Amino acid sequence: SIILAFHYWGSIISKPYYPQTIFLLLSFITASIVGQLFGALRLLGIKLSAVPAVILILAVGIGVEFSLHILLVRFT
Repeated sequence: SIILAFHYWGSIISKPYYPQTIFLLLSFITASIVGQLFGALRLLGIKLSAVPAVILILAVGIGVEFSLHILLVRFT
C-alpha cells in the first residue's frame, strides 16, 4: 500500500517541496504503525506495561524516522 501511495502521489506531485503532503503521509503512516502494533499486542494477549510501552515507543520512532527520510528524498 505504501508503494501505491508513492506512485499515486508521484503522478500528481513532481519534485517541489510540499510540507503539507509530507505531513499528511507521515501522519497516515504513523497511525498505521501504531494501529498495527496495538493490534498485534491485542492478538498476542500482551498487556501494556512498562516493557511493551518502551518497545512500542522505539518501534514507532524507528518507523517514523525511516518514513520521514523516504518522504523527504521523494518530495525534495
